[in-house]
Formats: sequence, C-alpha cells, structure tokens
Amino acid sequence: MVLRHVAEEYAGSGEFREIQKRLSERPSVSVEGIAPSSFPLIVASLFLASRSPVLVVTDTGQTMQEFVTDLGCLLDDQCISPLPPWETLPYEFVSPPEIIERDRVAALYRIMQKKRVVTVTAVESVIRRIPDRSFFINRGIHLEAGESYPFDDIIETLIAYGYTREHRVEGFGHFAVKGGILDVYLPSTGGPVRMDFFGDTLESIREFDIETQRSVGSIGEITIYPRKELILFSKERVALLKRFRESLKSGAVFPEELEAQIRDGSLAAINGIEDVFPSVVPSATLLSYIDETTRIVLINHTEITARRMIIEKSFRDLYQKKKSKSFCLPPEELLSPGALDEAATRALSLQVFTTAQDSLRPKLTGIQSFHGRITHVRSEITRRIEEGWRVIITTGFEGQARRLGDLLSELGPGGDYTEPKPRAPLSILITPYREGLEIDAVRTLLLSDHEIFGKTYRKKRLFKSKTSRPLESFMDLRPGDFVVHINHGIGVFRKIERMNAGGVERDFFTIDYAEGDKLYVPLDQITLIQKYIGMDGRKPRIDSLGKKSAWNRIKQKVKESVEETARELLKIYSARNSIKGYQFPPDTMWQEEFESLFEYEETPDQITAIEDVKDDMEHTKPMDRLVCGDVGFGKTEVAI
Repeated sequence: MVLRHVAEEYAGSGEFREIQKRLSERPSVSVEGIAPSSFPLIVASLFLASRSPVLVVTDTGQTMQEFVTDLGCLLDDQCISPLPPWETLPYEFVSPPEIIERDRVAALYRIMQKKRVVTVTAVESVIRRIPDRSFFINRGIHLEAGESYPFDDIIETLIAYGYTREHRVEGFGHFAVKGGILDVYLPSTGGPVRMDFFGDTLESIREFDIETQRSVGSIGEITIYPRKELILFSKERVALLKRFRESLKSGAVFPEELEAQIRDGSLAAINGIEDVFPSVVPSATLLSYIDETTRIVLINHTEITARRMIIEKSFRDLYQKKKSKSFCLPPEELLSPGALDEAATRALSLQVFTTAQDSLRPKLTGIQSFHGRITHVRSEITRRIEEGWRVIITTGFEGQARRLGDLLSELGPGGDYTEPKPRAPLSILITPYREGLEIDAVRTLLLSDHEIFGKTYRKKRLFKSKTSRPLESFMDLRPGDFVVHINHGIGVFRKIERMNAGGVERDFFTIDYAEGDKLYVPLDQITLIQKYIGMDGRKPRIDSLGKKSAWNRIKQKVKESVEETARELLKIYSARNSIKGYQFPPDTMWQEEFESLFEYEETPDQITAIEDVKDDMEHTKPMDRLVCGDVGFGKTEVAI
C-alpha cells in the first residue's frame, strides 16, 4: 500500500469528483478511453472516498489475480478480499485446489458480515450458482476470549466442518488438540490460531507461527467457519445419496471412488460437489449476497461479456456430451448468465475503448516504453520535474530499486525504497505495480521498471530449507521420535514423566538409549534436545550412555579435527594477508544498465552474494569467497 497517498490525492481531485457526481445521478456509469493501469487507481479512490463495500468483476481468474496485486499497492491487504472462480470443467467430478476453496469461503463470509472491503472476483463467480445465503448464515461459530463454550462440542464441530485432526497444525484446514490447547488453521485468519481453554472457559486466543509453533500475538475473538463453502450435513448427504443411487440404477457412470461410497452408503468428501449441490441445496447467485450499498465495478465490460459466452458454451457442449452416461444437472441449474446483465444495471464500467457518447473520459494515460534508454529516461524525468510533476518509479524487488537509484542518482531519488515520500519530486518505491500511468489531475507520473527497460520481470520460485533446530515446545515431540541430546547423542523419546527430584516434583523427558539406558531431561532443559533429521526411511544407530558412548568419541575426534583445520587456516590467511591483489573500480553506469535487464527477481541470498563479491573485488585484499548453491539457484547470475 505504499502508493496509497496517490489514491488519496486522486480521490480528492476534481476529475474523480466528477465520477462520483455521475454515480450519484445514475445507477450505472461508464468511464472509457483510459489506460488499464488506471483501473486499480479508480477502484482504490472509490473505496477511500466512500463508506461502502466494493465488488470488482474481471473476465478471468488470471486478470483477477493481477488486479489484486496492483490494488495491494494502493490499499492495505486487509481491505482486499479475493474471491477466485472455481475454474473447473463441469461434469468432471473435479474440485478446485484448497487455496481457492479457502479464499472463496473467507470472501463469502466477509460479504455476508458486510465488511467494508474490496471483493475482487471474475465473471464466472458472478454467473455460477452457489448455495443460498441461508445455507451459510448459521454455520459461523463466534468465540470470544473470557467466555465459556463446550470444548468437546467445538472439536466435533471442526470435524463436521471438514477440518482434519493432526498431531500438529502444519497447514490450512488442520486442527490439533493438546490437553486444553486447541490449534486450528481457519480460512478467516491470516495464519493459525491457538485457543487456550481452562475447562470450558476460553482463556486466550493467540496467533502463532506455523514454523516455530510460537505464539506471536493475542486476539480477542474469532469466528470458526467451515473449511469449504460446500460442506454438506447429514440431511443433505442423505438426499444427495438418494439421487446418486437412482442415477446409478439408471446406468450412470461415476468415478470409481465415488461409486464405492454410493454403494456403501457413506458419502465423504465429494470431488466435483460444485456441479451437484443444487440438487439438494437451494442455490442463488453472488449478487444475492450483496446489498444495494455495495458499489459494483466492471473491468472491461466487453471482455467480461465475451468470457460469459465462452463459459455458457462450454457448459452446454459438455452437458450434451455427458448427460446420457453420467450424473449431470442441466446448465440452467448451474449458471445464471443474466446475473451479469443485472450487475451492469448498477455498475461503474471501466473500459479502454470508447463505445458510449455520454461516457466519462478522464486524463489517465499509459506510458510508452523507453526500451532501456536510460538517457531518455533521465531527460523525461527532468522535464516532468521542471514542469511541477511528481515522478514515482516502481519496481517489484530490492535489487532493481538499488540499481535504479544508482542510475538516477544525480536526480536525487533518495535511498529509502520502502517508505513513500508524498512531496518528493522523484521517488523509487518497491511495489509491484505492473504498468506506468500518467495522472494529469494530480500531476503525478507513475513509471514502472517495465516501461524503463521494456521487460516484464519474472519471479523465481523460492524454496524453504528444512533444517534441524532445538525444540521449543513439548508439542513438537511424539513417542517414538528419534532425538539428539547435545551431550549424549541419539536416543528415542518415550514420554513425559512426572518424578520427585530433590523433594520437588518435576516433569522430565524420558529418552531411551542403547542397552536399556535411560536419560531423564527436565523440561526447562528442552533446548538441549533436537529432533533427529536424517535420510528418509533409514533408522539411526542409538547411542549408549557413559564411557561406552560412541558419541563422546565422535565429539573428541571432531574437536581434534577442528583444531588441526584451524592451524592450517591460520597459516593460509597469514600468507594471504601479506599479498596485494588487483583492485577493481566501482560499478559504472554500463554495469548498472546491464544488471537492470536481468528478467528475474533476485532472491535475498543472491543480492547478498552479489554485494559481498563486489565488495571483495573493490578491495586490494585477494578475494577468498565461494558461492554455493544447488542447480538452478542462480550461481551463474551472481558470477555474471
């Protein structure tokens, strides 16, 4: 949201007030002849200038995601609620990925709660039928810290809502119970939450980090929603099972797993339930969820209409192909194409092309590409600043921001790329706004690195490494886990046992070692123990305690080896320090331009490696550095 100040200023401009005036006079308004990069700006300004929720409709799920990214540069993430389409072919008994189900159910509940947010969706979600609003109303369970609730009933509800019970919460849809502690990863929260009960009293609700399992902040209340928007209860399952059996007797073909469930009479999770639920659940459209105060915005109405026609044709064609041999509901039970026309009667339509004589046409134009001609970029920025314009350069990653800062250093952009500078003539900000925009009403030029270098930068996929770490909670262990004690080596964790030690009762970890040896470790020494991480499927050798311990012999050998290596290194570095190496000059403008054309975003590790290598090369001390990384992790880019 580093560009929020731009949206705030535009919301106060005369040009935008004219759009607001037209909206107050008519139910539908068309704004045409503007750059696509202005769409998020208008939506953000509309949201900031009004007290109402906003529903944005795009043509496809991809366009929706790109719009959400741009809107996130102008508004806080908490104000943006993506509602992705299912994007699954009908009649194939295939459900969307879990992340889509999570975003959808969270967005639908925010709409029903009348949260003031910008909901961004695609036309498929507008015309595809979803469960009626009444289906959801009584399914959210609100919990507040300090109140009492039946603990066992909450667990049963989580299971009924489609959550899976695990030993440890490691992903969305999991929940875990440890005594009076209930961990759960809900669709309505940014991360997992930990509820601490004393009996049936909910004493506290805290968010926690999924990697470390440590609490990171308290919250006063939460609402437990179903894991998916289509969780059927027993009455609905019985009705659906009856329909399936009738269809099966008539010769319909079902997927093998589903057919087995039908014959057994136990419907569990049903893949493709999105195409069968209207046979047992009242259905409606998304428009029935929003009230009259919600402002609808259509992004390129002509493209949305074309996409609707494609969806309709796909449903009709597949229905004709499948209806004779599979369980299929006719397209009119799954789609309501007229919902788009209904939305258009009360919408603000934003379009690139001009089609209506009475449409509004604000001065919001795109930027031509400079194709890497930095001299022309400097000249254009200088001219704009002299004419009283403000120039904001955007880039999606830090490495590019630093290079742009060096290339344009004589224009004084400053070195802080994360904090907006509303009054500065030239700013460089790290924000992934995809395309530039000339905003005449507030004399502001948004210029992205896409226009400067004529390239669209692609992110590399980042991987998290899994490493051994000290235990931070007894909940990290389960009986039978291999553990490593820093002083005694590899053993097997058995249980937590309460014992009397020195007249005081304490809890101890019980760890089994070879030859029947046991080690009791007090809970306050948990940091001395690590979970053993070795090769999958290979069991480690269990150590012995005392003098028989191979662990102590290994530690002694390692100590001797380290001391020998240290002596050798002292000799090598003593000789190296007496030698003077070649000192390379600092980077030139040509080097900066060359690096700026790299089409991927550098990872933080790559940036660190590049800076360290350059720093070495610019000193007289001979360089002694090794760049390490797996195949495909960018060693060549660092070298270049």
